[in-house]
Amino acid sequence: MRTTTLAIAAAVACLLPGCAASDQAAAATTTATRPCALHPVTIVRREHTGGPVTRRACLQAYRRARLDYPPRPTWREAMARTSEEERAVMLRIGRCEMSTRPAPARRESKAHPPTSSPWARLRWGLDLPRYSTAFGIWNGNGAYIRQVTSGYSFPGATPAEELLGAVALARRYHYSAWSCY
Repeated sequence: MRTTTLAIAAAVACLLPGCAASDQAAAATTTATRPCALHPVTIVRREHTGGPVTRRACLQAYRRARLDYPPRPTWREAMARTSEEERAVMLRIGRCEMSTRPAPARRESKAHPPTSSPWARLRWGLDLPRYSTAFGIWNGNGAYIRQVTSGYSFPGATPAEELLGAVALARRYHYSAWSCY
């Protein structure tokens, strides 16, 4: 408990001007090696819901946040794992390759983009003979996407899976896989 208190004190002290680089490194090392060490053993309050969170739940969330391709990703997780440039290019590719449709009249879902966003108009879940997904990915690339993303279905079961699968393909071939780039 004493080392945690010292790490907190060092981190707070580093917010003040004149903090040495070694102090910053020590504070960062302590929190990086033990990410949920600051949580009490029993219960912590979750900021967005106010509900209790155990250290075990904190560690599960920490491990999930470190995965490049988490199982059953939410739309927020997909957005957090892509850069601003990747999002802009993938939106442009989706509009060009498979066109758009009117905004869907459906209930909000964690795995789908908000209905008010431009992402909602893409044609998610397309499964055609040669090209599938909202990004018009050649079906032969499905095996590579499943391998890299640890088993996402192709075409993706959700828009978040389709986006992360297309980004995985773009990171390998850049954007040369699409004629609309």
